[in-house]
Amino acid sequence: MGDRIVSAWLPLTYRGYWDVPRIILVRRDDVLMLLDCQFDERLDEYPDDYTVHMMPPDFDEKSPPEDWTTLRDLAVLDLGTIPVAAVRFDARSRPQQIGAEVFDRLDARRPAPAPG
Repeated sequence: MGDRIVSAWLPLTYRGYWDVPRIILVRRDDVLMLLDCQFDERLDEYPDDYTVHMMPPDFDEKSPPEDWTTLRDLAVLDLGTIPVAAVRFDARSRPQQIGAEVFDRLDARRPAPAPG
């Protein structure tokens, strides 16, 4: 994404950090999403993509389970993947915000609604 200006920042919470946050909860347009990029034992490294999941509407993000690695098991829908390199974090906030435009990549993959 180079030096592109971020149009909007979304607040986030995260656990696990290796170069970037590895498990993230972020809300966009009233949808709580989990960005998951956990260490892959088989590859012996972190993957290049976040897997993005939609969390249930009744999930209490203020009281997540102690073990965040279980969050993906609670997801209600897999939304796709986003390259880790495409995600912009607000360095001023130690990353507590994520650039909203990265989610446009997911929106572009969704089929258009049927006319009707």
